[in-house]
Amino acid sequence: CFHHRRTECDIRIQLPQVSKEHCKIEVNENKEAILTNLSTVNPTQLNGDCFQQPVPLKHGDVLTIIDRSFRFEYPLQSTPRKKHSRSPKNETLQVI
Repeated sequence: CFHHRRTECDIRIQLPQVSKEHCKIEVNENKEAILTNLSTVNPTQLNGDCFQQPVPLKHGDVLTIIDRSFRFEYPLQSTPRKKHSRSPKNETLQVI
């Protein structure tokens, strides 16, 4: 996922201060989302702080580009849904 001004990016921010390639988010082999800053002029911020090296993102982190903020949502585990059995003899809940 790229954030920048180019038309082929995933998220486009139409501000002149945004670099053509501003930052990227990649998912590694451990299913961790990694944020990399690509702009030296107006660095991307994570939770209000600038960073130099790629950093792992956590669910709920906020990344800011110029004056635009994005909350990262990536729960590692989905909550199991509960379903009532349709059998009148069985009143238990099943986790699917």
